[in-house]
Amino acid sequence: RLNRGHAKLFAAREQRPRPLTDRKVLTGWNGLMIRGLADAGRLLENPKYLEAAEQAADFALKNLRTDDGRLYRTWTDGQAKLNAYVSDYAFLVDGLIALHEATGDTRWLDAATALNDRQLELFWDEANGGFYFTSDDHESLLARIKNPVDAAEPAGNSVAAANLLYLGKKLNRPELIEKARQTVQSVSGLLEVSPAVAPRLAIVIGQLSAPKPE
Repeated sequence: RLNRGHAKLFAAREQRPRPLTDRKVLTGWNGLMIRGLADAGRLLENPKYLEAAEQAADFALKNLRTDDGRLYRTWTDGQAKLNAYVSDYAFLVDGLIALHEATGDTRWLDAATALNDRQLELFWDEANGGFYFTSDDHESLLARIKNPVDAAEPAGNSVAAANLLYLGKKLNRPELIEKARQTVQSVSGLLEVSPAVAPRLAIVIGQLSAPKPE
């Protein structure tokens, strides 16, 4: 009897307009997801999580990356579009780093390195250090801003600084470590007044300040 009732209710509901569904794929959010899945797979020793992370990474690199190594912001119904923001680069690089750490596969490290270098070309502030939110060839805006504050998602500069520090040490590239230091220094005034607004960057400061192992 309940099943018949459910069937009638479902048939009636099917007559109503369906709610809109947001089906777009965002590069940055997928980077965050890849990081979460890779960490979960490594710590819980669950290959399903690692497989899902690898599938997401493969999708992003195939569908959201251009032939010249840039990223698109979004993908919907088979079409990628819009220039990616610094957070898209930083989050995807972070996810690829996590996937490399979890699997040992160097292709993820290679992809992370290439995207990180492209990010430096497109977003780096040569005068003051740190990363602008938009690329140097983005559509004309009133101003190119930086956002160092961690909110609903971590700030692009915070994650980018952590990526620079990791890759600098991993690849023995001291210039990347210096870029991480400059990124921190670019928002040092904010951190002195209110360090709680950028906890991810505070972690990077701790890592930069830690003594080198003997």
